Amino acid sequence: SYLEITCEAENCKDFLKWIGYLESRFVGFIIEMEQVSNYKLIAHLWPTAIKNNNKSLPYEYSCIYFVGLGVIPSPTGEQHRFSITEPLEKFQIACFGCPCYSKTMN
Repeated sequence: SYLEITCEAENCKDFLKWIGYLESRFVGFIIEMEQVSNYKLIAHLWPTAIKNNNKSLPYEYSCIYFVGLGVIPSPTGEQHRFSITEPLEKFQIACFGCPCYSKTMN
């Protein structure tokens, strides 16, 4: 499983600010996801963003980040149950609460 995080901006200046801010938040986001699962979830950020060539998106400047998700199997075969909703919501709030955020970013 994986999460796909798309970063878009209308112009290059905003795009560079936006991806810099997002990248600065990824480590905390990954740590929080692993903590809420009591370290039964392993999250791994793909080392580089992938340029998005999808011309149907509204913004010219865009890239995609992937966060791989893996669950450590239980030695007893029992299924682990946890939710990553809270870290996801915190990450969204942190991103859209960025001082550099503008309506030209998504």
